[in-house]
Amino acid sequence: MEGRKSQKLGREFTTLLGQSSAFYTAFNIAQVSLTWYIFTITGSAVAVGIVAIVESIAVLIVSLPVGAIVDRSNKGTLLFLSGILGFIAMLALTSIAVFRVFDLYLVLGMAALWGISREISRSSNLSSLPDLVARTIQSRANGIFRAVNSTLGSVANALAGGIIVIFGVVASFSISSAAYLISGIISVVFLFPFYRSKSHEGSSKVNREKKMLKELKEGFVWLISRKGFFLLTLSATFFNFFMTMTFTYYVIYVAKGLVADSLVFGIILAALAAGDVVGSLIPGRINLLRHTGRVNILVFGGVDGLCLLLMGMFPVTPLAVVLTFLTGMSIGISVNLWLTSAHNLVPADMRGRYFALDGVLTSLSPASIAVGALVIADFGILWDFIISGIMMLFFTVVFGLMKSFWNLDGRPKPEVFDLN
Repeated sequence: MEGRKSQKLGREFTTLLGQSSAFYTAFNIAQVSLTWYIFTITGSAVAVGIVAIVESIAVLIVSLPVGAIVDRSNKGTLLFLSGILGFIAMLALTSIAVFRVFDLYLVLGMAALWGISREISRSSNLSSLPDLVARTIQSRANGIFRAVNSTLGSVANALAGGIIVIFGVVASFSISSAAYLISGIISVVFLFPFYRSKSHEGSSKVNREKKMLKELKEGFVWLISRKGFFLLTLSATFFNFFMTMTFTYYVIYVAKGLVADSLVFGIILAALAAGDVVGSLIPGRINLLRHTGRVNILVFGGVDGLCLLLMGMFPVTPLAVVLTFLTGMSIGISVNLWLTSAHNLVPADMRGRYFALDGVLTSLSPASIAVGALVIADFGILWDFIISGIMMLFFTVVFGLMKSFWNLDGRPKPEVFDLN
């Protein structure tokens, strides 16, 4: 099958790109809107943190089952489901804002549903691209995929900030709802037929449940047997921890650290997405796959850690925008390399489980969000950035000394090619 794939990006790739663009436009607008809404209603960093923690816990609970389901199901169906769940969550939040019946428990429920929607979309999307393009152009395809979504994310972030200032949070929630619905429609109309499969029909529920546990164990054993690749995942656990400590509270950094409004908040997030666009395209133009390990440690750990440190030390809006852009660029480079390496090295029938395991192993979001809230409460938002930056630089040195990680090569290995 691999040899029959076109070396050009075809209609199926374009359709998947359209679906994900609608979904992540909705997600970025929702992220700005929900964070700003919670903070302005409650004025509490703790409330912002609680909402983020609940969303993260919901993601962790569903990650492994979703990963196993992705490997055996029609991805078009799962992408449709993710769009509809996002639509329901944002429609409910729109109603809460319209009728001014703020209830933290209800908001937490919608945040959990929103998180589940995102995780279903994440595992399905990440596993889908290798089905649609040839292995030799996957790095370019991943770059284009992330660049388009990050560009739209940049626009969506800035747009959300402006909409909130001019029209209010109800309008931004409503637009997010509509975008989620569009992503669901694209999935069921165009992607479901492409992914239609009858290979899993006839299995009993009990056998499928037993098989799921066996498959998850198989995926974990495979991952830890690839030492360099496993260390890449492990390093992301630490780096994501400290990035989440700051990213969750960007709204407070803007409001308290920079003393700015929601428009600046949108611009800051837009700079992050714009940097991601630039970074995502770089690996497709420069052959960095053979240096996946060292590039990830130096860029994702070193550059991002330095940017966070400087943002905490020098809270000036123009500098914050530039450093956020550099942070986004570093993320774009490292994520493209990681994603293309995963597409090259992970067996095709294990991708859903791998991305689910990676999501679980690299996410300590509830703990990092809680630590961030405590640091902000005791020392202030600027120290949250300073401490996170210092710790990221520390772990850059730690993982940089591990030879198997430093020499990780993300190019495809012959044993994972589909020879059928």
